[in-house]
Amino acid sequence: MPVVAESPASIDPGSPMTAPLPRLRSRSAALLLAGALLTCVGGQVRAVVSEAERHALEAEALAEPEQVLAKLPPLIADAESRGAKRELALLELARANACRVVANWDCQRDAGRAAQMAADESGEPFLAIRALIAESRGLMAKQQYSPGGQLLAEAERRLRRTPSPALMADVQLGYSSMSNSLGRHELARTYADRGLLALGDVSEPLVRARLLRNRGRAEARLGRIDEARESLRLAISVAAAIKDPKLSAELDLELARIARDQGDVATQRASAERVLALADQFGHAQLRALGSEVLGQIARDQKDLAGAEAAFQTATEQFRQAGLDAEERRVLRELIRVKLTRQPNRGDLGPQTQRLLELDEVVDSRDRALVGEDVDARLRYAEQEFELQRLAKETELASEREKALTASNRLRLMLIGAIVVGLCVIGGFLYQQRRANARLSRAYERMQQSEAALAASQQRLRAITDNIPAIVSHVDRDERYTFSNAYMHRLIGINEADIVGRSVREMRGDAVYATLAPNIRRALAGETVNFEGQAMLAGRSFHYQTAYIPEHDASGAVCGFFALTFDITRLKLAEAQLEREARFDPLTGVANRRHFEERLALAIARGRHQPVALAVLYLDIDFLKPINDRYGHAAGDLVIRTFAERVVACVRDADLVARIGGDEFVVLSEHVDAGAANEAAEHTARAVIAVMTEPVMFGEIALRTGSSIGIAVTQSVQQADTLIAEADRALYAAKAAGRNTWRRAEAH
Repeated sequence: MPVVAESPASIDPGSPMTAPLPRLRSRSAALLLAGALLTCVGGQVRAVVSEAERHALEAEALAEPEQVLAKLPPLIADAESRGAKRELALLELARANACRVVANWDCQRDAGRAAQMAADESGEPFLAIRALIAESRGLMAKQQYSPGGQLLAEAERRLRRTPSPALMADVQLGYSSMSNSLGRHELARTYADRGLLALGDVSEPLVRARLLRNRGRAEARLGRIDEARESLRLAISVAAAIKDPKLSAELDLELARIARDQGDVATQRASAERVLALADQFGHAQLRALGSEVLGQIARDQKDLAGAEAAFQTATEQFRQAGLDAEERRVLRELIRVKLTRQPNRGDLGPQTQRLLELDEVVDSRDRALVGEDVDARLRYAEQEFELQRLAKETELASEREKALTASNRLRLMLIGAIVVGLCVIGGFLYQQRRANARLSRAYERMQQSEAALAASQQRLRAITDNIPAIVSHVDRDERYTFSNAYMHRLIGINEADIVGRSVREMRGDAVYATLAPNIRRALAGETVNFEGQAMLAGRSFHYQTAYIPEHDASGAVCGFFALTFDITRLKLAEAQLEREARFDPLTGVANRRHFEERLALAIARGRHQPVALAVLYLDIDFLKPINDRYGHAAGDLVIRTFAERVVACVRDADLVARIGGDEFVVLSEHVDAGAANEAAEHTARAVIAVMTEPVMFGEIALRTGSSIGIAVTQSVQQADTLIAEADRALYAAKAAGRNTWRRAEAH
């Protein structure tokens, strides 16, 4: 995608449309297009319509899903035989809800699709929208985010015709869940807030509780623990009024995640056991996998490696049964790591390693598919709507003109007849002429009224265009601007009068035009073009997204294109922040486990082509738990931050320091040969132990701690887990030697 930074006007060649346009149709189409865009961006205020009813079995499915699934087939068959489409849609929605509770995502997807077809045939818009949402949830539960997002966008489009606060909140719930799944937690929180705002005072406790759950989940991932607790507290209080075991389990899982971060093992274990009880009750593979994963984390944190292996093994099998590849991959990594820690040379890891490689390929390829709004489709819809209106108006005017022309021809014939037959028919001729003139006058008056109405519509749409937060412009076949809205002036200080009639090259300059020319040529060839770029405006970096939409004349030839430009600077900054938060520990500022594993994998890959010694130091803070127990987690957090700062001061700039657990850190170092790596690693270990003899001051309290360190150095490692496991064993040897010391694994 091109990056533009040469001039303030280098946002896109799309910024003009006022007057006068060469054709009335171009101007109207541009303004109508802007009106459609406003609807997409902000929506319109419409009357609130009551929500569609629900079948009694839909609520029953929350507590008794298996019984409901057994009751439904004969009821559905009966409705189909009677052609009762509305009843059929309600029954299929009940089936979709039951399938959701038992985690049968294919069933939920199919039921949602069947419900939509029946609802559309019966003319029930609310039922159709609910069906679209149900189908999208089934798809997204299978991690098929792109088609699921498209269904949500369709539901949102229909809600602009038939508004419902509850259903709009449900759509925002879907967007929020998808954003959390894709790791975009700030965006997930925003969608959850939008859903709660749309819901207002509407009594929909199930939707409200799920929105609060999603907000709490996002806040926890963003490190806002107090806010996450409050959101989950509200969700639990709302959920208490309804019977939804699956929702209860999901809330318990969120509580377990927060409890682990806080070191609250009792709460973590109690939450996991409640989740497993619900999983057993409903035969729910996903919940069983998630509950087992929590137990595995507890066991691993407490150094119970046998228990951790058993729990992670169960979680892996259950995720595979549910068809959740990304979750299976995550837990499979933990399982392999625990097995290698217990027994480094185990011979039963081949199939699991092969399965992990397969999942890496499947999940990574799927994660590259991003979900976004179908802007082009919406714009095309707006153009089609305008074209229909224009054709209807032209048809009406043509009909009037044809009537007038027919009347005039009739008058000419009568005049000839009058000349032939004589003055006796002059009176009749004059009478007919007056009638024709009256018809022409009425036709002309209607035409004037139509023109006035069209002008008023153009004025309203122009006002909309000038006030939407996007640059709207039009460029003709000769690459000259014919229109620009007022937003361009507000954003970059260029008036419409200064740009209309001038070419893109003239306005942008040769350098910028060279980057835009390929996209211009594609648009003038009839292709819709989307691209992003960056410019400097008023001393700040400005990120933008632009769409070129071709314009066709009556013959179908491309006569220019519309250009729409959006300011996406805040979105880009948010994405950059999310990327950093995904790779760095929020408490200490050093790298997290994910970043460390990526760097280690890259170092191992480089070593296969050019042997370089790798050193891993596995560091553990001694005596942290007594400090937490006596002085609280604030004192413990201070010790962790101070430890990280002191370790960073002891290593080279090229070395990587990462926090991979509560009190566990690693240092990754690359050297030319093993001798240098050993020497440097031992030097670093001695330096860390020395600096940790200094107390950490917590107010007036001197907190004394230390560090046990395990070292592993190699030039031939093939797997990251092997090197980490060696360093971990050396760490345990250091602890066994009395702590506050270091040990080195045997070289290989």
